[in-house]
Amino acid sequence: MNNLIKQISSLLVIKWILIPLSSITGIFVIRAIGPQGKGVLTLLNSMVAIITVIASLGLSSSSTYLHKQKKYSVGTLIGSASLLWVVIFCILAAALFWNSEAFIKIVAGDTGDSVIQPIWLWLSLATLPSTLLLSIVYNILIVDDQMRVYGLVNVGGNLAGLALAWMLVIVFKWGVTGALLANVGVQCFVTAIALYWLVTYGEQGRIHISKTAFVQMVRIGYGTYFSSIVANIFKRGEVLVLMSLLDIKSIGYYGVALVFYELLIDIPRVVVWPMVGRLADPSNANQAKEASRSIRLQMLIMSVPVIAVALISPFVIPFVYGQVFAPAGMFLTCIVSGVIFRAIHLGVYAYFTAQGRAEATLPSVTVAAVVNLGLDIVLVPYFGLIGVAISNVIAEILMAVMSIIVFLKRSQGRWCDLFPPRKNDLLDLFRMSNVFVQKAIKKLSLISSA
Repeated sequence: MNNLIKQISSLLVIKWILIPLSSITGIFVIRAIGPQGKGVLTLLNSMVAIITVIASLGLSSSSTYLHKQKKYSVGTLIGSASLLWVVIFCILAAALFWNSEAFIKIVAGDTGDSVIQPIWLWLSLATLPSTLLLSIVYNILIVDDQMRVYGLVNVGGNLAGLALAWMLVIVFKWGVTGALLANVGVQCFVTAIALYWLVTYGEQGRIHISKTAFVQMVRIGYGTYFSSIVANIFKRGEVLVLMSLLDIKSIGYYGVALVFYELLIDIPRVVVWPMVGRLADPSNANQAKEASRSIRLQMLIMSVPVIAVALISPFVIPFVYGQVFAPAGMFLTCIVSGVIFRAIHLGVYAYFTAQGRAEATLPSVTVAAVVNLGLDIVLVPYFGLIGVAISNVIAEILMAVMSIIVFLKRSQGRWCDLFPPRKNDLLDLFRMSNVFVQKAIKKLSLISSA
């Protein structure tokens, strides 16, 4: 447990170092491109996220499981998955070259020609190969506790993104095109670091293609795959639906609030892969008990930032991004409570992924996605962004409750195993906070001395 606390604390330190870097980049980019430009970026990012999860085939999560089980080398897992991803990318690039108008209509509907330029589609799609590759690399770095490399890749990428975005968006004033070019540059930089890490990994990092490994990755990953598709329809696909119900500026407000929403969700996401690594260990005989404790801890950890963001976002977002983004602040206040319920679902997801049964979470994610999109269609025409917030929170609650029911049934647990928090949970939280502060002070002192 001590090693898990240290690992999670290291990840939290890295994430919270990244927040000011990504926030600075986001602030001046969003102020430069305005609500409409942010709406365009939100649409394009949603398109790439959906394509990424469809193309992934669940191979990133299954490769992490197989690596932890010591069945294949890292190079074999990456090589076997990457061959398929290169083929998929070439097919998508050919389709975009053949009929870019169809892509624009899929992303933004009949009004897409007036807001989306073909070059923006090409720049967005260019990030697909590196995003898929890094989805495996990041997970393996986390479960192998290689926090220094993970931190270098993420912090280095954010610093590169800050420099590129400043030059292309502010200095050259290239607007949305500059923001997308900066993203491509960051992906190239981060991928170069990841490939160098593979080279230095010795025999483990040697790229090799194995049909057997690929088949096993697909077989194990199919549950995660379908869950991920539905989950991305739940959030990213919602943007495409909202495009037909709202104007592009409202999509921009939604996109700004979603940035903070995702930052908060990153906290419980940090716990997922360390937990998968620990629970997937064949020698661990207390999987259900540790998963229950993880869920209780995440609810405790998330309560404070969620309440804080709900209180300050109506004032902070207009101050930071400009008064024109005031609707985004109110929208974030209305939607942010859903983060706590997402944390519960992620705890359950970690448990089943570690057992190679991620498909167990598929029903809860599917029902939540259907309810979310259905309520959007009913509520948004009458209540606008408030209707979006209501549908999202209801869907998050439903997903959490259904996930808990499945978890308790499969683990033969009881509701009292998850509620309320135990005395030991508070002690673990205190220990985690202590380790977090120590690591943060150490990293800050290294930065200042450098």
